[in-house]
Amino acid sequence: MIRERKIVLITSIFFIAIVFLVLLFEREIIWNMVSGHFDFSVSNIINLLAGKDLVTFFLHQIVAALKSTVILIIIELLFIIAVPVFIIVIMFRAKKKEGWTKSSIAITSGYSLLLISLISFLLLFSVQSLHTYQNIHENVVTAKKIVLSHNSQEVEEAVATILDDPQKSIQKFKEISSKLDEHTGIFTLLSEWFDKVKNYENLLIIGTVISFLLILSAHITELYRLWKKPQN
Repeated sequence: MIRERKIVLITSIFFIAIVFLVLLFEREIIWNMVSGHFDFSVSNIINLLAGKDLVTFFLHQIVAALKSTVILIIIELLFIIAVPVFIIVIMFRAKKKEGWTKSSIAITSGYSLLLISLISFLLLFSVQSLHTYQNIHENVVTAKKIVLSHNSQEVEEAVATILDDPQKSIQKFKEISSKLDEHTGIFTLLSEWFDKVKNYENLLIIGTVISFLLILSAHITELYRLWKKPQN
C-alpha cells in the first residue's frame, strides 16, 4: 500500500469515529448550550436586576440561544467538510502513482458524495437560519413596547401566584405565550425553522449513510487484501 493510501485509511478511521461521537453527543451539547441561556447564572441574574422586564429578557435569551446554536453547527460543519476535501486531494495524488482501482474509486466517490451532502446542508441551514433570525429580531424590535410591558406584568403576576395556584399560573403562561407569538411570531418562526432543518437533516443523513457505506466497503476490501497477501 502506497503512503497516500495509508494516510487516507488512518484519516478515515479517525474521521468516522469522531463523526459518530459528535452525532452521539450533539443533542446533549446543544441542549446544554440552549438551557445555559435560561438558567440562574450570574450574568442572567445581573441582566434581570439591571431593569430588564421578564418578557424582554426571555425574548433576548431565545434569540441568543438560536444564534449560538447556529454558529456552533456551522463551525462543526466547516471542520467536518475540511476532512473530505483533504482526503479527495490525497486520493488524486495517489491516482498519479497507481491509477484508479475499484477501492480508490469507491473511496473518492464516497467522500465526494459526503462533501456535496455537507455543503448542501450547510448552505440550506445557513440561509434558513439567517432568514429566521432576521425575522425574529425584526418582529421583537418592532413589537409595541406597551404589549411587551403588559405581558411582563402578567408574567410577574403568574410567577408570584405559582405556589398558591399552580394550575392557574400554568394556564396563564400558556395564554401569555400565545399572545407573545401573536405579536412577535417567535414560536411559529422557530417551529417552521426546526421543521425545515429536520428535512435538510434527513437528506444529509441519507447522503452520509450512502457515502459511509461506499467508504467502509472500500476500506474493508483493502484491509482484507493486505491481510491475505502475507499468506500468499
